[in-house]
Amino acid sequence: RWENKPASRTSAAINNVYIREDFDTFSVTMAVLYLAVCIVGLAGNSLVIVTILKLDKMSSATTVYIFNLALADGLFMVGLPFIAIQNFQDQWIFGEAVCKLVMVLDGINQFTSVFCLTVMSVDRYMALVDPLRFARWRTPRRAKLIAALMWFISLFPVLPMAIHFSATYGLCTVDPHIASEMMSWLSWHPAWTKYLRTFV
Repeated sequence: RWENKPASRTSAAINNVYIREDFDTFSVTMAVLYLAVCIVGLAGNSLVIVTILKLDKMSSATTVYIFNLALADGLFMVGLPFIAIQNFQDQWIFGEAVCKLVMVLDGINQFTSVFCLTVMSVDRYMALVDPLRFARWRTPRRAKLIAALMWFISLFPVLPMAIHFSATYGLCTVDPHIASEMMSWLSWHPAWTKYLRTFV
């Protein structure tokens, strides 16, 4: 729990859980938007997953990639209610382990989604340019192997998130000491700063 709160905010503690009594419009709006996206996203992606498993049974490379894309997006949606409640409460109340798990799911979604879209683009290219020549590369079995490889590769970039994200300071965010060291390092490497700003 946070010990020092701004004087402009009032709070109450119920079962040792911090409850805000004054809510600003932005926090409420963002929480509602997160929850709305979560509900719609989970419903849509779940429908895609069930349809592929029940009707198509992943009989083509394309549906294998679509299935994995829907699965990655669905995992991201699972974490949205936790982020919504953090914005609403202005505090992380779910503990250290859940903080790391939510951030890892977020990171895996980002990387796996990009990999899936990239592979789907290559798959469409092969299907249109020379379907007979590339037929052996577009089998469901090869697609499943490629999808498994995508998930495995996606784990490596998110490992730092599992290590450095923390709820120690009341919010689920990167450890301030790590962030400070990173900013210090970037100040000595302006080329990297320019490169990162391209994607922010």
